[in-house]
Amino acid sequence: MIDSSSEEVKGTQMAKVKRLGFTSYYFVHFINVFAEFKGFEMIETIISKGNLHNMNVKNNTNMLKICLTFLNILGQVKNYLVDSFWSSTGETKYGERIAQAFTHFIKNRCTSEDLRTSQKKDIATFSSNVESILDSATATMTSDQKIEKVYLISETLELEIAFKCLKMPVLEKKLIGH
Repeated sequence: MIDSSSEEVKGTQMAKVKRLGFTSYYFVHFINVFAEFKGFEMIETIISKGNLHNMNVKNNTNMLKICLTFLNILGQVKNYLVDSFWSSTGETKYGERIAQAFTHFIKNRCTSEDLRTSQKKDIATFSSNVESILDSATATMTSDQKIEKVYLISETLELEIAFKCLKMPVLEKKLIGH
């Protein structure tokens, strides 16, 4: 049974029904099943290690587009997940770990081919979605701590993307880095 009022995670229930608006109980149930089968951890593993050989993915698949897809999924279900999912008291919080995985991907594994085939809108969406995840992960912090942490990471990410674009041989991408 899905708890619609409690913020605590009971068993494997990671999602809750919000009373505001119309939310399908099936949608929330599927989020809980996804969490139960460790879907969120698998997203983190794929992003942090780039482990695509177990999936039916072509070798020339743009990893940046896969990251964008995962970020969109997390953005869509973010508001239905209980607060403790993002900012649990474990050794590191899921929101911070996933944001670090996306940042690490951009810094170390994002290729010029990934950026060359991406559009400016995709790159802007990438950094804003990471910022949104970090915002959820730092919900328990004070306002000043939250602003400092979230914006430091998001601005660093945007600078990394801009620097990679500036180093590219394609003029259009150099202008995006501008």
